[in-house]
Amino acid sequence: MVCSVLHDTIRTDPARRAADVCAKAYATGLDAMKRRDFDLARTAFRWARRADPGNPVYIHAEAVLAQRSGNRHEAEKLYRRVIDVAERAFGAADPRTALVTGGLVFLYEKTGRGDEATAIARRVVDELDRGAVARAGIQTLARIAELCESAGRPGEAIDIYRLALAERRDIFGDRHPKVRECLVRMNALQVRIMERKAAARAPAPAGADRPVTTPRLVWRRREDEAGPALSA
Repeated sequence: MVCSVLHDTIRTDPARRAADVCAKAYATGLDAMKRRDFDLARTAFRWARRADPGNPVYIHAEAVLAQRSGNRHEAEKLYRRVIDVAERAFGAADPRTALVTGGLVFLYEKTGRGDEATAIARRVVDELDRGAVARAGIQTLARIAELCESAGRPGEAIDIYRLALAERRDIFGDRHPKVRECLVRMNALQVRIMERKAAARAPAPAGADRPVTTPRLVWRRREDEAGPALSA
């Protein structure tokens, strides 16, 4: 059904191809992925990418879909492709590039490739444009915080939140919801960091064969959102 509708749109009005076809296909794909109709989602995302092959949003959506449907090899290939496209389109320091690179980092963490994940995360954090991140939305800030943790630098996520908080206060004032949500996220991260440090200092239980391990600081990720995360 979706294929015939998109085909008719292209054939009857080629001038609207990029705007209309891509929007319909992408929206269809996101909805299908939420319903775990992976075949329909894959078809829709591929239509969008064919209509606008240089747009990293659609490649990223396919990568997320491949990961969610269990095709890790395909997900890795697509993440690497979208990282290359994003770096050429936005630059390595742009938050949008960091977000798509984060997909590869989190994939590696889930598949036992922690050293590779850490190395990539550190490179991303080192290259980040802090000013651009501070002006980004709250979901972008949360993703960047995840990357800082993956890089073993949660304190840098706090610094970025402080920059974002100052930016929001200058624009909106102290009582605006955008200021409050940023403050809440920053405070929650600080609490988690303190809890992790306390757990690391705690003595091992009597008779334990191994030392107490340090819990990871991980933000919850909304994996059902494929493309909107690119809107920094």
